Amino acid sequence: MLLLVYRPSSELFPQISSLLSDFMNNAYPMTTEREGIMMPMDLYETDKEFLLLANFPGLRKEDVKISVDKNTLSIAGKNREKEQKVEGTIYRDERYKGDYHRTISFHIPVNFDEIQAKLEDGILRISIPKEEVKPKKEISIS
Repeated sequence: MLLLVYRPSSELFPQISSLLSDFMNNAYPMTTEREGIMMPMDLYETDKEFLLLANFPGLRKEDVKISVDKNTLSIAGKNREKEQKVEGTIYRDERYKGDYHRTISFHIPVNFDEIQAKLEDGILRISIPKEEVKPKKEISIS
């Protein structure tokens, strides 16, 4: 069994570090199968914000936890549906019944104080405004 440990330096190249982390987490998950799966999501960037859309089928807003730390957003969801014991032949068992999690690091400063989140029809929509970039300013010496 091949075990890879990847510890990116988020200080040097944050965008590359974030992409490598996503790749390594998907390719070599640290959890067992059917435990803590990454939820499918879309992440868009506009001039003023990042927009994240994530699938949370069957979850209520009480089941979802969103937290922030530095330039990182973490989302976790707890699916309350239990796996059912069924007697007989199972032809399909495709619906995921377990916990979801995802962590996203942003490559530019974002304003987590103004974040907005909404869960509707199984879709979590998070709007993350970008920090205003202050123009370069020269300081005169007196």
